Amino acid sequence: MLHLTKEELRAEVRAEIYDLINVLERRQCPPCNESKPEIKLFYTRAETCKLLNVSLSTLQNWKTQHILVPNKIKGRVLYSKQSIDDFLRMSA
Repeated sequence: MLHLTKEELRAEVRAEIYDLINVLERRQCPPCNESKPEIKLFYTRAETCKLLNVSLSTLQNWKTQHILVPNKIKGRVLYSKQSIDDFLRMSA
């Protein structure tokens, strides 16, 4: 039986998510006139929490600790896809 700490498990999940995102981005749509889904450049706090499987308070703590810093665009707090990708690479 394999024993992982909570942080080790979280890191493993993040690494798998990152790998899946890379696979999906490289995947070609079938030749059926379907357009490729639009890749978002920015995510809301709720979307970012869902992507990273963390709570809003964890996201706020990371912001305070400068681990994952959002952008403020037109008064909205948004996380760039690039900063999320960088965070996932660092965490893996």
